[in-house]
Amino acid sequence: MKVITMTAYRRPQYTREVLDALAQCDGIGDWTLIPNVEPGNTEVIAAFRDFHACECRLVVNERRLGLNRNTLAALMRAFHMKADHVVHLKDDTAFEHHLDQLLVTTTSRRLRVVRLHL
Repeated sequence: MKVITMTAYRRPQYTREVLDALAQCDGIGDWTLIPNVEPGNTEVIAAFRDFHACECRLVVNERRLGLNRNTLAALMRAFHMKADHVVHLKDDTAFEHHLDQLLVTTTSRRLRVVRLHL
């Protein structure tokens, strides 16, 4: 399983730009997107609900976690799903059309960052 986690908070325009870039990525349909959104961000939530380039499992936090705890929660969801590959994005991450440029993989419950084709 290939998972993209994403944290988002109060930046709907940036979120839409990242989602538009994701939609153009080669093989995006093979990935599952798990966005973790801080509460009260209706425009950001709507942007994720309108995203259909791959499976999207939207998580809206019950309370504000802040960047560090929200990122950890997003990554832990992916690891609990036993994802083979995890890419984590923030709502303002700019990237090219190749998701395998930066992969975060799990190996024996250890986090390893692998950079490819940079």
